[in-house]
Order: sequence, then structure tokens, then C-alpha cells
Amino acid sequence: MELLCVVLWRLWYVRNQIVHGKAHNGQEDMVSWCASFLRDFKGANEVTYVNRGVVAEKWTRWVPPDHNLYKLNCDVALDSIHVGLGMVIRDSLGEVLVTSAQRLVSNVSPQIAKAMAIFKGLQFAMNNGLLPVVIELDAQGVVNYINNDLDSAAELGLIIWDIKDLLQMSSSIVVVYASRKANMVAHNLS
Repeated sequence: MELLCVVLWRLWYVRNQIVHGKAHNGQEDMVSWCASFLRDFKGANEVTYVNRGVVAEKWTRWVPPDHNLYKLNCDVALDSIHVGLGMVIRDSLGEVLVTSAQRLVSNVSPQIAKAMAIFKGLQFAMNNGLLPVVIELDAQGVVNYINNDLDSAAELGLIIWDIKDLLQMSSSIVVVYASRKANMVAHNLS
């Protein structure tokens, strides 16, 4: 029933694009697109998850990690051909240890860009020897894909698989959701 509703919604959207003279790519597979959208929507709206016994919390402001932990915040900014990645790692006193801002030529969805930010941020933390680390990101759906066994679209799934591969190297890495307000430094770097 849910898939039928999404198909009807998409048909209405495509109809409106055509009626109002906007370009529409008529080559898409409607049912596949709708199934992918529904899967992503469900993944993005999962709110309860556990990663290695730690229940993720939704902070409204940045909170330092526990003693002897580091916290990595990462975020992205997108335009039509670029992805900006911003990362900051701080200690339990809130001191900034390292930051990074990268600009990539890429045209990807926000969800894929957020997954790329976690992957690059995780590599960044490992390369700088800053483990154990709590990774915070303001993309609930991406965090859910990482922490649960959810299927995701092909391109996103490959990045999630790479992230999970890196997570296997250390049991001291936790990925949690944080609101944008708790992620402002990384947001501004991106």
C-alpha cells in the first residue's frame, strides 16, 4: 500500500512538471525510483537504534565526549557540481585538535554526501591516531544505515559498506546522530 501511495505521488509530481513546462527525464523506472525513495524514507525516519551497546542521543548543542574519548563532527555543503566536506575533532575538554575542509567535484545526493563525510572523517580520525572516537552527523538516515542492517540504494550502499569495513577495524568507534545545532563548527567548515 505504501509503495502504491508513493507511485501515485510521483505520478502527480511528473504530471505537474509536464503541465508547467519544466523538463522531466521520462526515462526513469517509476516503480524502482519509488521503491528506492520509500526505502530511504523509512531508513531516514528510524529513530531508535543501538550501536555496540551505546544508545545514540539527540543533542541540541555540542557536548564534549567522555574523558579519554575524541569527538568527530562532520558535515557537508552542496552545490550543483561540488561537495564541501567539513570535519573537526575535539577532545573531552572541547579543545579543537584538528580540522579539515575539503572540496570535491561531485554531483551527488545529500545523503550520499553525508555518507562520504563520515567515510572521510573516519579516515581522518584514524590517520591522526585520534581513537576512540564518537562520530556525530546531522543525517539520521545515514546514521541508521550505518548502525543497522538496512538495505540502501546502490551508490549509497557502497559507501556505507566502506564505512562499516573501517568500523570493523576498531570497536572504539561510535556513529551517532546530532542536530545541526550540535554540529555547527563542521557545518561552517563545509
